[in-house]
Amino acid sequence: MTTQMCVTFTWPKGSDEDGSTPLKLSMSASALAERDSEGKTLLSAKMSFVGRPEFTLEATGPGEDEYMVPELIKFIWKYVSSGCLEVTEGLEGADCERALEFFGFSNCKVVVPDTDLRCIGKRIAYNQHRQAMSCSPKFVANIKATLLKPGVGPAGVLFVVDDTKSSMNQFGEVIDLPITSVKNDTGAAVERFGARYGDISHTTAMTLLGGSDKTCTFLRAQVLAQTNTLGGVKADWTRQFLQLKDVGEYGNHEYTCEYRYILAVHLDRSGEKDSIKRRKVVN
Repeated sequence: MTTQMCVTFTWPKGSDEDGSTPLKLSMSASALAERDSEGKTLLSAKMSFVGRPEFTLEATGPGEDEYMVPELIKFIWKYVSSGCLEVTEGLEGADCERALEFFGFSNCKVVVPDTDLRCIGKRIAYNQHRQAMSCSPKFVANIKATLLKPGVGPAGVLFVVDDTKSSMNQFGEVIDLPITSVKNDTGAAVERFGARYGDISHTTAMTLLGGSDKTCTFLRAQVLAQTNTLGGVKADWTRQFLQLKDVGEYGNHEYTCEYRYILAVHLDRSGEKDSIKRRKVVN
């Protein structure tokens, strides 16, 4: 007899679906085993934890304070049960891919069918999402290389997402307002995100990490997560209102200012252990 896996999905408080009828879905447990032979996905882990094929899941994720709508849950269910990766009407390719990764199904490329009313628009947006996500390892490699430079101390580095070019004052001094106006009471080094030369330029960093759309938001979250897995460091995103340019005349200062994202990365000593210790002296 084939074992059926039955999952009841509920929605968190504050969501549009809060208080609505829970979504109950079922499939053959063998279908899940076919997609997840190593038993490492969210569904397999939950079933193993509760010790039975019937359980309840809250449809939260993939990001913090996010939740998935019923149509997206059904898309995941359809993939697990049949292997179908076609984006259904009303869903976006990037959201489907993010949901798959959240459930533990990585390296899945979804497909926008020709019959979709927004076919071309969805494909363009999805391609943009995938191209942006592919830059995450390059950003983290740049972070790692900068942290290992001589002169970087325990306070770490503040990586400013900005592509404003520095200017020169009447005395021939280089003025880099976005960097010098950063509020920094930790003694951390302050650097622009990216490099002047290489794969990740300041402009690329500003375009991919400086926006407020969901692709930029998810890329920032992914860069943060990957930075924190470097080991021995702790990273956090913040925003500051920085001076970008002095447009004053005749010696008067008048600054144009905008918000900029800053990735603060510092040394995490919580896991350190002393291998050289001072012996106890008995009087």
